[in-house]
Amino acid sequence: MQRDAGDGQSVGHRPIEVDVSSLAQLAKTLRDEVELNYHPQAQRVIDTIDPGNDALPPKPIEEWEAARNQYKAGRNRAIDLLSGYESATLQIADAADFIAQRYRDSDAYARATIADVRDAFDQAARKYGVPDA
Repeated sequence: MQRDAGDGQSVGHRPIEVDVSSLAQLAKTLRDEVELNYHPQAQRVIDTIDPGNDALPPKPIEEWEAARNQYKAGRNRAIDLLSGYESATLQIADAADFIAQRYRDSDAYARATIADVRDAFDQAARKYGVPDA
């Protein structure tokens, strides 16, 4: 399956024109939203479900340990999801910032290709340690 026509343009898709300053504003808005709203709320949830001590103390009862392990698995998954959402949002902000900075001072944004956008997201993913970026 061919994804681009060799010139960086996606096959079957029309170019999208974006005001570079709006990308910079999007990046700022996303970072502010994470810092001022999302992160404090997510941290409150994490502190509630993982206060630093076991919510269910160990007991030598098989069913109790099974419930305790299930709780820990659910808690850890919830924390991973909260962290992942924050990281993904910051990656989008970084990619928008990268594109805005790259094309801010020229008409080059008019020639930006799908490959440029992919590159921006790949760079942001690598910054946050996302595998297979």
